[in-house]
Amino acid sequence: MGPQLRINGDRITLSCATDGTGLTLTDRVSGTAWRLDESTRVWRGPEGASQRLGPGRARGLGADALEIVCSAGPEQLRFTWRLLADGVEVTLDSEPDQGVVQSVALPGSFVPEGEALTLALPIMQGVLFRGGGAAFETTVGYGGHAWLGMAMMGYLAPGSGLLLCVESYCDWSATLGQSAAGVPYAYAVQGPSMQRLRYPRVARLLLTEAGLVPLCKRYRQRVRERGPWKPWEEKLAERPSLARLFGALMAFIGYNQSSLDYVAQCRRLQQMGFDRVFLYPVRFNTYSQDFRMGGDPPIWLGDADLAGIRGLGFDVAPWSWVYEALDDGRETIRQGYLRTPDGQAVPNWRIDDYQWYHCCTPFQTEFVRRQYQGPMAAMTWTHFDVNATIGPRECYAEDHPRHAGQALDRRTDQQCLRELLGPQTNGDRAVSSEGFRDSLADVYDIATTKLVPAWGESDCWTVPMSLLVYHDVLVHDWWELHNYNAAGGFEMRSRWGRQVDGFPREKAAMDALYGCPPNVFPFGRQYRWVDRVLGRTESYAVNLDDAAVQEALQAALPVTRLHRRIGRLELLSHEFLTTDGSVQASVFADGTRVVANFAAQAQEAAGVGLLAPQSWVTRD
Repeated sequence: MGPQLRINGDRITLSCATDGTGLTLTDRVSGTAWRLDESTRVWRGPEGASQRLGPGRARGLGADALEIVCSAGPEQLRFTWRLLADGVEVTLDSEPDQGVVQSVALPGSFVPEGEALTLALPIMQGVLFRGGGAAFETTVGYGGHAWLGMAMMGYLAPGSGLLLCVESYCDWSATLGQSAAGVPYAYAVQGPSMQRLRYPRVARLLLTEAGLVPLCKRYRQRVRERGPWKPWEEKLAERPSLARLFGALMAFIGYNQSSLDYVAQCRRLQQMGFDRVFLYPVRFNTYSQDFRMGGDPPIWLGDADLAGIRGLGFDVAPWSWVYEALDDGRETIRQGYLRTPDGQAVPNWRIDDYQWYHCCTPFQTEFVRRQYQGPMAAMTWTHFDVNATIGPRECYAEDHPRHAGQALDRRTDQQCLRELLGPQTNGDRAVSSEGFRDSLADVYDIATTKLVPAWGESDCWTVPMSLLVYHDVLVHDWWELHNYNAAGGFEMRSRWGRQVDGFPREKAAMDALYGCPPNVFPFGRQYRWVDRVLGRTESYAVNLDDAAVQEALQAALPVTRLHRRIGRLELLSHEFLTTDGSVQASVFADGTRVVANFAAQAQEAAGVGLLAPQSWVTRD
């Protein structure tokens, strides 16, 4: 090994060769040396192929920083590594920015020298990935199904942890994979803004104690340091109606119109013991109702039905499908379309012969505000479709009023998205959106999408990463068609786990363990795919007396009662009580301890005794 550069902090030593290779962060407390995997120091140009970055040249910048400069085609990338009390901050600058470099790893993946590596990935609610199977590499985004819900990733060794915080979280994605040698890797990738890198990008690498909980709690601390951060106590002071969320049943009633007596069905739910129910959707809040799903029109309950349901003390929400619009020929709608650099509209969702196009975020906000003055005035909460999933986007239309004369970049659209989902648009209403995106956690209240419990032989074990950070800030719900009762048609599988409806006992045990509300499809009408490729659909009905619904409601009721007590509290800890991970425990801020058994057989748990199969218990 050639000449070395080295700087020391109270806890960390940062070192690399004079050509910038061999960069290592040494934890002087645990002794773990975290080495940057050279194969993951990459960049991509317009052609898309990944290219290795470095070697380059490195030099010291005083007593607490290093600078590493590497060539990427004709451009120079400058990385500044600066010591923090418990880690380093790394800043990427490109000079000059000619648009050749479209994305760069910031900074790459890390491995603990001589120790086994486990990745903590905030995919859905969170997974632990130790590696397994064949080599692979995949790219994931931020906020959606099987994507990262928090702007972070964790590297865990037996004696320590290393947390990556993505500080520049508007223009990034992640690369996840496993080498041919079976070693997992994960790194953040900073992508273009308006087709160039344009502005400095920042990440932090923070040392932690060993284990998932210290890693997540350090990220929680970092989010609180940089803000914004708004826990339930502050949200409730601003919007008192949120109090009804705790202890509620999340009740999805289908996208499709039905001849059901919805008030009578809700009254039966109340008689079963569900005194708080967040019902959705009761109307479609969208630009045009002139479409069909499985042959049915979208649901639209009348004013009398809404008054009857609200009279039971239940909350009602529309389906705010505003991020895209059906092209129904109106120029007023086409004027709100998001535009690409060459001025084209962006097609997206398609059902049967109906085609939708992406809309610019400020256009959505103005529409939603108008609707609350009209047909959506009776709504006591609201659910936005995939706004949190797709997040901020670029719009190159220069004739849109809110960004007239200039294109809209993602950093600016992030503020527009916060306005769309926040109280300045939705008032006192609780706000839900598909997808978990933690950069919006202070402005919306209910995030969705979770994996079915996984442990034992699974490559990835499900863990409550999102809840260890944000349980006292927002709810982590199920996606509406992955609720407790099985109806079929929307199963999703990835290497990270399974998303599917049904499995009420396992989901109830997970929701109790995590401190989440249950989600059931108790009655209503819905569509499902007949041919996904061709976009063909059919519809079906769900009835309250269905055996699957009754089983789901029986599993859900005790979870609602627990959630009423602990729903707004911090989740303090999580642990595995068996070597196969099938029995787990969590502790909340009031001292409530929940123990869950996900296995199909009874198991012993210390301090609890014999746990029935797929069950949960509490201890104060």
